[in-house]
Amino acid sequence: MTAAESAGCACKGIRACKICCAAKQLPLVAVSAASSLPQPDQPPLHFCIDCQAVRATPRHADGDDAEHWSAIPSSASGLAGIRVFRDFINPDEEAVLAAEIDKRPWAPSQSGRRKQDYGPKVNFKRRRLNTASFKGLPPYWSALLPRLLALPGLADFQPVELCNLDYQPELGAHIDPHIDDTWLWGDRLVTLNLCSDTSLTLSQSAGSTRISIPMPRRSVLVLSGPARYDWLHAVLPDDVTGRRLAVTLRELAPDWLETVDGRVLLKAGAAFDGVSVVELKSGGS
Repeated sequence: MTAAESAGCACKGIRACKICCAAKQLPLVAVSAASSLPQPDQPPLHFCIDCQAVRATPRHADGDDAEHWSAIPSSASGLAGIRVFRDFINPDEEAVLAAEIDKRPWAPSQSGRRKQDYGPKVNFKRRRLNTASFKGLPPYWSALLPRLLALPGLADFQPVELCNLDYQPELGAHIDPHIDDTWLWGDRLVTLNLCSDTSLTLSQSAGSTRISIPMPRRSVLVLSGPARYDWLHAVLPDDVTGRRLAVTLRELAPDWLETVDGRVLLKAGAAFDGVSVVELKSGGS
């Protein structure tokens, strides 16, 4: 058993990883919600980083781009709200950042992932919020936030949660199709992808259109607008080919900005004294 497997399984309900599937003697696809994506009647569409647009086929290796703007369903044509920025950090910075992240304890999460969460305690089902757990972003993010805010469209981004997710292929790690909460979280979802290349898959609950968004190692992906609110997003097991660290930052929904709790979170988000939820549970300060 690997170190990752010895950490145990935290899957609940329809969630699954290779540990619980092995215990049930089932293949991962049999119990994973990721397998419930509508079966496409056409190959997936692709988001082109160079064009920053959805297209029908990947760019050919020989540079032949004749099919670049092939017929695209109207639901995806001109889809707004996807931006990918290559090389947000360099390889040396990536190594240092990954090491800093791994200094903090991980908590088992669902679908084969591990998690570190720097943010408020939230019960989304009952719509309850406890701000006491959010002490700020982790110290290692202090040098990176100004660089993030310098990216186009992010000058006024004020993160109030940072969530690290660890994906390891030997566990069948993935994240099932979903739309992030809209009651608390705002328009922009920002993810820094570390340690390996992967893809994010957009899909719609009705219909079979899928869009594959490449997430190169050390790139930043921003989802907003229609891509954030109208499409499910997922990381499929087959797209996790090596260890992957995802650093996702979220902002408040507009209705929270002038509330007492909102102001508390914004003030904490401007500090870098963060302690993860798992550290708080274990008595960290």
